[in-house]
Amino acid sequence: MEGEIRRDAVTQIRKHLVILNNRMPFEPGIRKYFSDIEEREWVRLNMRLEGSVLSAGQIDAISDGEVCLGISVADHLKISVLKELLEKMRQMAQMKRILDLGAIDEFYHVISGATDKSDREKYVYRRKNIILRELDLTPAIPADIPEKMDALAAELIQAEGAEPGGSHMFLHAAYIHNRLIMISPYGEEDKLLARAAASYYIMSKGFPAVVPHMKESEYNKVILKYIKNKGITDSAYMWQDAMLERLGLMRQLTRY
Repeated sequence: MEGEIRRDAVTQIRKHLVILNNRMPFEPGIRKYFSDIEEREWVRLNMRLEGSVLSAGQIDAISDGEVCLGISVADHLKISVLKELLEKMRQMAQMKRILDLGAIDEFYHVISGATDKSDREKYVYRRKNIILRELDLTPAIPADIPEKMDALAAELIQAEGAEPGGSHMFLHAAYIHNRLIMISPYGEEDKLLARAAASYYIMSKGFPAVVPHMKESEYNKVILKYIKNKGITDSAYMWQDAMLERLGLMRQLTRY
């Protein structure tokens, strides 16, 4: 795995973990608060990275079950899907499932809405060429997708050996995210799938669900840098920084 990670950030993450572990077990109210923060951040930040212009207040209102006049049905549906996707990830993490092609396929079915077992067929990849115009990227042609996904599966096996919170964990997360976008196995909406897979990989190591905390334009620039073969380091930073921010908040909220 190529790339380097800021060692001071890795040290800080480990420090947060030691302090938080020493403060466990958390009170039920604190655990509920952490869960609520995780869900709100998951929905808000993914909506931002999907190009939404809704305010945080509007997103929160819809997430809480309100029907907001003047906001499209598509936005209401997207928020509902994001909540369902996070819940799926949480359930899988509780069962200690590793990230593999089966898990990625299940995430896709939540995103696509085909969650009923009678409606879904495993590993049905796209059959048409697509262009991701915001990245000026033509992902893998359909005939190459199975082979490239098999190569990703091999990388996922290797990623399982990464030390939780260590530098290689974030490099693997970045690689998983970027490769899924480069392949786009299911379609043009696979950037959300890529974020879910990378986030779940980190969750499977015992961490909370996080999303890169940046604007859509900044996010696309990081991906473009990888596409242009300028390294994976910045991609790893965006996952590392998201985790640093979340653990720092958790530490602050559990201060005695």
